[in-house]
Amino acid sequence: MRRVRACVLLLGVATACTGGGSAAPQSPSASPSSSVDPSAYAVFQLRPVVQVLMPSSPEWDSTPLSCPPKNTEATACAASPDNVERIVLAGPIGNQERYVLGAAIVDAGDVSAAARLEGTSGEVSVALTPDGSAALAEATRVAASAASPGNRIAIVVNGRVVSAPVVQQPITSGQIIVVGLTGSGARLLSMQLNALTA
Repeated sequence: MRRVRACVLLLGVATACTGGGSAAPQSPSASPSSSVDPSAYAVFQLRPVVQVLMPSSPEWDSTPLSCPPKNTEATACAASPDNVERIVLAGPIGNQERYVLGAAIVDAGDVSAAARLEGTSGEVSVALTPDGSAALAEATRVAASAASPGNRIAIVVNGRVVSAPVVQQPITSGQIIVVGLTGSGARLLSMQLNALTA
């Protein structure tokens, strides 16, 4: 597989990466089976950013988190029917932002393969199924021409936003790089995603 990776660092907080070249080999679509709890697919989600709130924002007090970030049930919370269309999540660790997000564009059920990138502190390469690739391409096409914050897509891992990069161009390769994880977090996410695609 040949992969060209272009990344943009945004104020030291969010990294937007797009993959290019030929896509990774695709495995059969990872559609939810009856033996897998549907909430397991919320371990990984891409969601459009609707609003970003800082503690100084007037809406801060009236916009509580949907899922507390230190709760062991954060993944199940992100999959809750109450949070399908709209969810408010904590930002990356060390960041005080709250993210108001729209409905999931893709989730772990749209992943065909994942691998921790060797030589990095905490990055995971994720290949999407054809359906997931098409959904991401359409969402990034819309985001690339939107005004802020609609030009951002949040990467949600286990009920917390790990990054929310600005989309500068449509991502049509079906390949993304998840950044903002610890080394152990990257290993865990890769294992969780691959277990769901098996």
